[in-house]
Amino acid sequence: MSPSDPKPDDVYAVEVRRRVERLRRARSQATGWRHLAQVGVLAWTFVLPLLGGLVLGRLIAAATGFPAARVLGLVAGLAAGVYAAFRQVRHSLDDDPGGGVP
Repeated sequence: MSPSDPKPDDVYAVEVRRRVERLRRARSQATGWRHLAQVGVLAWTFVLPLLGGLVLGRLIAAATGFPAARVLGLVAGLAAGVYAAFRQVRHSLDDDPGGGVP
């Protein structure tokens, strides 16, 4: 190892700085496609629990003969979907260095 070679700690710091700079450039160049993808993920995050609650309510209603189970499944799926979407949005805003403000 020659005197001009960086120390192992310096090599690590240089690599971290390089990756941080690359992430900053990627975030600053966010396109409309990225935002569209986030909306799509948010929609599926809401829709899948809703559909799951509907299916579960229908199965319970068919098995027990309790017709209100469909409504209860819908409400439970709706609640799960809203909670999941809320967590997704909160997580997205926590990752955004601007706090979600354009």
